[in-house]
Amino acid sequence: MASDHKWVLPSGRAVEDVIFKTCKAMDAATFAHSLSQSFVLDISDPVMKSWFTEDEWSEIIASVLPLPKPDVVLADSLKRFFPVKCTTMLREVLDKQSYLPVGVSYDSRIHYNSQWADVVIRRLCVFLFFYSDIYKFHSNERFIHPSPLPRNHN
Repeated sequence: MASDHKWVLPSGRAVEDVIFKTCKAMDAATFAHSLSQSFVLDISDPVMKSWFTEDEWSEIIASVLPLPKPDVVLADSLKRFFPVKCTTMLREVLDKQSYLPVGVSYDSRIHYNSQWADVVIRRLCVFLFFYSDIYKFHSNERFIHPSPLPRNHN
């Protein structure tokens, strides 16, 4: 990674360099389960905190934005997908259930995230349904096929 793209703390140390150095020293099992392999800085992890000085950690914590409050409307909209186990069930949910509750008119201030999620799921379904046809899945089979997708070797 280019030095000018790194997060350099007032101490002069770059966060990415600390994570990289620590990951190199990890055994394979620890590395395999560590968020740090993806350069994710988990501020709730006391082990990760120990990689930095108190001043560095304070700077990191002060720079991290708080998570937004959960979108209850979005969560309620996505509950319709919880029982889905196959393509047939997914099609039924998408065909018969709206992201909007019955009798509620669309309000972008309230329903934008639910509408966005619905659009993303519908577009993902095009991909799922396309590959289910390639593999000649029966409509009640699970989404995940045991063999990898074919690759084009040009």
